[in-house]
Amino acid sequence: MTKTIAFVRRPGFSFAQAISSHPEKHTIDVERARSQHRHYVSALQETGIEVVTFPALEDYPDAPFVEDTTVVFDHVAVACSNKEKSRQGEGESIHAKIKKYRRLETLPKSVTLDGGDVLNTEDKLFVGISSRTNLQAVDALAKFANKPVVPVEVTYGLHLKTAVTYLGNKVLVLDSSSIQTNGLSEFK
Repeated sequence: MTKTIAFVRRPGFSFAQAISSHPEKHTIDVERARSQHRHYVSALQETGIEVVTFPALEDYPDAPFVEDTTVVFDHVAVACSNKEKSRQGEGESIHAKIKKYRRLETLPKSVTLDGGDVLNTEDKLFVGISSRTNLQAVDALAKFANKPVVPVEVTYGLHLKTAVTYLGNKVLVLDSSSIQTNGLSEFK
């Protein structure tokens, strides 16, 4: 049986400055977020998942969102080329560690990709085309995915997984007002 490993990064005190379009962003309770993160890590560990924890990065308020830095497949990890200047550089420590588990590939300079725009299902990989991820990311990820890669236009929100989550068994939870859903008709 394959061991499941989770990479997590503690929220720093700068977390309240993370990128957000939420109207109540100014009300972020950093101590509460840090407490919730500790509970999240404990819950992962209780299920038997190996947790690799990285320290907070005060210079990168969004750093706890580690999935934005790397797309991980069974055979390879792909370093994301984050478009947001405030996110560039935060993945370096994660990439150094992930190399112990997977071969790490980088993308051409023309590609912008945020891991939050990548939704992996059993049969397809969906890539949100958003303010953070460009259409070139679809072709770039197709080289690594070993399955069809389908673009999904994000019309509102930061990225694809702001609007949709895959639960398994062909079931999605989604906000249809934030994405174009025509490519998702095979799901419930």
